[in-house]
Amino acid sequence: MPHSQTYKADADAGAHTAHVSSALATLSGLRDRDALLDAACAAAGDLLGLDAVALVHRSTSGIVCDGRWSRHGARPNRVGEARTSAALELADQNGGHVGQRTFGRLELIVVPFYGQQGISHVIAATARPLRRLSAADVAVAEALAAHTAACLEMVAAVAAAREFVMLERAMTPAATTRGDRALEQMRLVQSLAGAITGTHSVREVGQVVVSRLRSLIDYHSCRFYVLSPDGVQLLPVA
Repeated sequence: MPHSQTYKADADAGAHTAHVSSALATLSGLRDRDALLDAACAAAGDLLGLDAVALVHRSTSGIVCDGRWSRHGARPNRVGEARTSAALELADQNGGHVGQRTFGRLELIVVPFYGQQGISHVIAATARPLRRLSAADVAVAEALAAHTAACLEMVAAVAAAREFVMLERAMTPAATTRGDRALEQMRLVQSLAGAITGTHSVREVGQVVVSRLRSLIDYHSCRFYVLSPDGVQLLPVA
């Protein structure tokens, strides 16, 4: 390959990586659950070149849609009840991996999100006929799913901490020590979320955690462990 083509390919790859990082950073800055879910739909549509996106989950009353996005000129109802149902089934059949199948004239794209209890949400999206996801597309979809799931947990933790502070202050207005402590913890979670966005390895994540904890705990030493690949040992990384 000529040097000019190699340079262009590297430049295109770098621009795409920056675009993905910018989209993930935008999600990290959102503190409202509904806004986060809508933004995740928009990010999926933009990064993967989709036409219409719905973010759904199962509930006791049926399938619930938590967010939508559609490209200008595309009909949002392209992802209707039949396609969202098929997307949930495909996510189960694929073992929770990113999947794709032809549904009518369009391609149905499925991106599952994992929570503490397994698959929490599924992106059900349509793309133009014969649009096939590449390995790079799948990697972007998986990164988006993992990041959005982490942001959802962060938003839930921040909301719970805020409610705790408000409740404790309402019950014991004069005793604010524990409430202030909870507020400090909430701010730490927010600070960690922003700092972790720019990391590129487990070791960097560990360094961020142990350094930010000092603002909450005046410790003498601290280690950050991860589970070994065989699931038997704890390995210190920071």
